[in-house]
Amino acid sequence: MFINNLSYAEALALPDPKHIWMAGDKVYVDTNPHIEIPESISNYQARIAFLKMGILPSIENTIAVVGGELKIRWDFAAIINRNHPDIAKVQALLGWTDKQCDEFFIEAAKH
Repeated sequence: MFINNLSYAEALALPDPKHIWMAGDKVYVDTNPHIEIPESISNYQARIAFLKMGILPSIENTIAVVGGELKIRWDFAAIINRNHPDIAKVQALLGWTDKQCDEFFIEAAKH
């Protein structure tokens, strides 16, 4: 939704996600911007995101218990692809919805 009758401070106070821009003295806000979901993130980005969420040790323990190819990929893969079958496994282990997993990839890509 586009809103254009707010002050800049009011626009900033709106919940995320939002996109704010100005044209002249008018402030415009898109409260439903399209956000690209990264196709992949680096292993480093994933680990930093999990660390900031406070669940990195739990993730590492879970992956160690599952073991096999998942553990090898976690330990050695440079890139984590959003659509790889292992992501669906980890997502299920975490009890995350597709939206939560997408949000994780968006957040992790910032690191």
